[in-house]
Amino acid sequence: MLEMAPAERQQIVVVPDEVFEHAPATLIEGSTGRLGRLSYGIRRRLPPRIPGSSNHPIDDRLQAIEELRDEGVPILPLTSHQASPLELPIGHPRMGVIYVCDPADSRKYWPAAEFHRRVFEHKFAEAARLLMGLGARSMQVRSERGWRGEMAAGMLAPIRGVLARGKASATAERSSEMLLEASLEPTGDPEIPRGLVWYSNEPSWQMVAEGRMRRGLTDFALKVESSDDYGINADFEVKVLRMKSLQLGGEFTAHKATTWVIEGQFAPWARDRASVERQS
Repeated sequence: MLEMAPAERQQIVVVPDEVFEHAPATLIEGSTGRLGRLSYGIRRRLPPRIPGSSNHPIDDRLQAIEELRDEGVPILPLTSHQASPLELPIGHPRMGVIYVCDPADSRKYWPAAEFHRRVFEHKFAEAARLLMGLGARSMQVRSERGWRGEMAAGMLAPIRGVLARGKASATAERSSEMLLEASLEPTGDPEIPRGLVWYSNEPSWQMVAEGRMRRGLTDFALKVESSDDYGINADFEVKVLRMKSLQLGGEFTAHKATTWVIEGQFAPWARDRASVERQS
């Protein structure tokens, strides 16, 4: 599964093994069958058919998948075994739910309904983690455009928990552009955290990190932006909702072009504080 390019498996649906096992051979083999029109990358991963199972009708989920593919929505059907190397939310996979690959982590998948919220939440959390690693002592998050209100409050809930454990105070005003204010007490010297996935494709984030690590940067303003819907849009929602045998995995959250700005100050390095104390 993971050897396939992410573009070939951007959208997946997990179906029971018997769905493929009972599919007539004419639907799997050859170019004239309906499943035969699926890509070679899909067909060669299907489990072998059980002999004598050709009398079973094709499953509604496979019919829906093929109809969506004919309409330009390339969904890859998988068995639960084939999906086992993937990272899914706790309690998943659920049969018949469409999952979408995270653009920054090709192993991670989200239910289509919450894809956009999860992707932006992941990106924002990484930006905040970067700034905390670099020694931020204050952070103010404001919305320039896009998500705010209850949606923003839900996205910010996880980081509020982190900040609280770090002896920080946080507040959010749903009715204004200010989404979060926090004070932190960093310890140790600044560092770029390990395991960042968005960082390598964000030149402005890299500039802030270089300014802090090498140039003595004291104030920062870092943008977290989302402008790409990755094809998971209103047209996608309408096409999927027509297929009664497939689900989005909840109430669909449409993409909204969003820009949040994290502003604040970095704390003095521990070595700088020690130098000042010696001089005094």
